[in-house]
Amino acid sequence: MVLYKMLYGQHEASAAYHELVQGTLVKMDFSVYKPNPQFYYRAEDDVLIEVHQDDLRCCGRGHTLEQLMK
Repeated sequence: MVLYKMLYGQHEASAAYHELVQGTLVKMDFSVYKPNPQFYYRAEDDVLIEVHQDDLRCCGRGHTLEQLMK
């Protein structure tokens, strides 16, 4: 990842971070949960990820989550 300009503390930082995370998760075949767009779900291995500010919470089977971390 290349940082083109400093966003920390700027109004645009939150939106830029969300776009980056969403783009990455969509490339990894996650779908946005329409009623609550802070949740992403991948049905093939039953993994749910919640994005809250700059935190990610992951739920799924242990071995599946380990593979995602690699």
